[in-house]
Amino acid sequence: MTFTLNKVERKKFSLFFESVDPHLTVGENDAEKEIKFNLHNAPFNSISQLYGGRFFISNRSMNVSSDSMSATIIASVDRLTNEEHRQYKTAFHRAVKLIDKPLNLRDCIQTNNITILFDNRVSKNSSISVKLGTNSFDLTSFQVYNSNYLLIESYDKLQWEDFRDCVYAIMKGYALISGFLAFEDLYYFSYSTTKKDTIEGFAYYSERGDIYSHFPIITTNPYSKVQNQSIHDESFNKMKPVSSEIFSELCLKSMAISEFETAILTYVEASTATLLLRVQSYFVILETLANLFKESKKQQKSSLKLKKKVLRELRKTIQSTDLDGEGKSFFEKKIDNLNQQPNSERLEDVFSHIGIELLEEDKEIIKRRNDYLHGRLYKLEDTRENREENDRDLLYVTMRMCTILAALMIKAVGYSGWIINHPKIWEVQTKKFIDEKHFRKI
Repeated sequence: MTFTLNKVERKKFSLFFESVDPHLTVGENDAEKEIKFNLHNAPFNSISQLYGGRFFISNRSMNVSSDSMSATIIASVDRLTNEEHRQYKTAFHRAVKLIDKPLNLRDCIQTNNITILFDNRVSKNSSISVKLGTNSFDLTSFQVYNSNYLLIESYDKLQWEDFRDCVYAIMKGYALISGFLAFEDLYYFSYSTTKKDTIEGFAYYSERGDIYSHFPIITTNPYSKVQNQSIHDESFNKMKPVSSEIFSELCLKSMAISEFETAILTYVEASTATLLLRVQSYFVILETLANLFKESKKQQKSSLKLKKKVLRELRKTIQSTDLDGEGKSFFEKKIDNLNQQPNSERLEDVFSHIGIELLEEDKEIIKRRNDYLHGRLYKLEDTRENREENDRDLLYVTMRMCTILAALMIKAVGYSGWIINHPKIWEVQTKKFIDEKHFRKI
């Protein structure tokens, strides 16, 4: 959000601005400001109702640049709230985001019909119902004044911070499935009644940039990924959207388990990174999920009991040798490592633990985990002739990794069905023509 400040004056370590309404206050010990807003990108015209209210900006969220020729300062903020919003009382909430184009929510997640009264206009749309604990929400995309919006609606009274946490969880869940992460320029509105006809609280937050990746997990329109009518006809009846229950479980898991949240965000953000960073990020995600979805404690203890006697005898043998203290210590550490499962086996086991059958091609890539993590990325000598082939090989690895990681995360919340098989979809680009279907059953 940007605004213009005129007649700048510095007094007693504070900065004063004079312009037009509304008044903004930075904090108890900071300057009161009158700021003129440039709100041409605001979500809707009703924001003008807020012009008489008091707003608050954090110094840490403000970036200011000056134009000495016109004595004008242009500033931007990444968060802004009004006084009523800062009282932290329970309310009914809305989160609104301006988006470039309408979203087809039905393409990947089960939807319902919903009627929205927004800025005094009625809009009938499809929405995704989300249940987070005892609280209900709707996620929908709609159009007003020829602009497209994404909206999250609460149907229960919540504290503002709790609502914001739920919004982020829903956005992260949707990003994993669809490939679109919407965190930038979110407008929040709070209301005292379910009608939501009078705005009482307002906040603007911009946490991080939006991400449009090319790697959604699920589609109900096979033709959107493979422009082949016979493949479309073969696959169409197989492709089902994620149910609202599964989607709710996905969002809940991202709220409750920090490792799962990290895996989702890294997965989505890695999709826009270079191939080098992407493949390394994918193996970091796999390590995170392997630690999260490891075997039960009972299984681990049973496995350790089988090894204790062998390890004990090995230690006795070492102590009976004439090695010095340093030598014995070296072998003692090696014995401790014998109790550890090889990395590739440990990473493969997490898939069987969740109920996913890996292909031999998947296992071959997982076996090269250390190479990819430690920068040994290319099989061929770095010559002009081999560089393109090396890059195609790396693209193939990332496509296969993003597919099995997506399968792992969505299967972990209860989904069973068909997902997009990216190494097959991208085989023309990688020149690795594989004998697999374009959509993979998990």
